[in-house]
Amino acid sequence: MSVPIIEVAGLTRRFGGVPAVTEVSFTCARQEILGIIGPNGAGKTTLFNLITGSIPATAGQIHFDGRDITGSSPDQVARLGMIRTFQAATIFRHETVRENLRRGALFGHIGRPSWLLRGSVREASRAARERAEELIDFLGLVDCAEQEGGNLPYGRQKILGLGIALAARPKQLLMDEPAAGLNPAETREMGELIERIRAEFGIGVVLVEHDVAMVCRTCSRIIVLNYGKLIANASPDEIRSNPEVIEAYLGGDVEDA
Repeated sequence: MSVPIIEVAGLTRRFGGVPAVTEVSFTCARQEILGIIGPNGAGKTTLFNLITGSIPATAGQIHFDGRDITGSSPDQVARLGMIRTFQAATIFRHETVRENLRRGALFGHIGRPSWLLRGSVREASRAARERAEELIDFLGLVDCAEQEGGNLPYGRQKILGLGIALAARPKQLLMDEPAAGLNPAETREMGELIERIRAEFGIGVVLVEHDVAMVCRTCSRIIVLNYGKLIANASPDEIRSNPEVIEAYLGGDVEDA
């Protein structure tokens, strides 16, 4: 059996003695699409911040791709290949779509041992341009490639933000509320895009999302947090029928999930 790409063991974070995440443990397989859901204040974003190094853990361990990254900085985690997207569209608003993607691709080269060798900067620049063109086509952004990112409709800005992350050639994506601010059609498109990323690039995704229906359509497995504790870790069908999850989060919306 292959080693999971993410292993979280006993992860705990307290703020001034108040627990935000308490002894959370789970794994994520390579190329898996894993969902994280739970009510507001359940600790979902704190968990993301812990995994990506934005805040230190009070206790517990995090392994990524077989390496202990507990205590690593966000920059170190990103350079190992774990790239995070945020709830808001994070783009270069005054640069073209093409330039946004080129910059994302350059990030994937900076920091490699060969970066400062003769010819490597020129080669990285060429590869970044090629990666940008590949993603313009993959993301369906051909018709707006020369538009400034800030002038795109919000749904396309979210897709562009995801494209910037993809341009860095990550091993793993962590997506914080990819459907936030999207209408139902855009939400469905985002879910389909996440599935295509896994199928065509072999990249796994962990996503935090409030749209339970989107999570159930897209993810093969879902973990549920409540008051900072993991209360379920199962398939979408099992999550929808779990009494504790229904009471804590789904409530009357379970049929819509």
